[in-house]
Amino acid sequence: MKALVKAPFVRRMTKHLTEEDEAGIAAAVIPTMEPAEPELIAAIRGNEYDQRKVLIQGLPIAAAGMIPGFIAHSLTYCLAVGMTIIALLIVLFFVNRRCRIGDEAEKMVIPIDHIEGSSSRDYAVFYLPDGKYKMRCELNHPNPVSVTVLRSDGRSYCKLNGKEKRS
Repeated sequence: MKALVKAPFVRRMTKHLTEEDEAGIAAAVIPTMEPAEPELIAAIRGNEYDQRKVLIQGLPIAAAGMIPGFIAHSLTYCLAVGMTIIALLIVLFFVNRRCRIGDEAEKMVIPIDHIEGSSSRDYAVFYLPDGKYKMRCELNHPNPVSVTVLRSDGRSYCKLNGKEKRS
């Protein structure tokens, strides 16, 4: 079965589940899809545009990094920086594709079951009929209550919703 939520930084687990996990999966239902509000679409577009902006700003910096290689006539240095620029361009291409969120996007809201913590990160855990999902908690949302999944043109975008914020 294909993953119901297929988005970056969301991990689906179907093996090595505890009895509690299996009970959560058995009790889970697929939330209904409804049209997304323009504010939600704009917020997620803004996050995607911010990532693209950082990559675009990094390209001239990497290009300027080639100047010492030209001055020193170092072919290996120039090749290494050139490979970095090519990698940035490839990542920019994929991020640019993710920025295209249509106005006809649909959303579903999934309640968070619990938070699992590790030494460095907290993970929000939610259950769907096809498995257990874990999503990294953001620093400004340590106790999320739900995750909003936005779907547009075959791509999924996830946003944690919570009331408490760290200051």
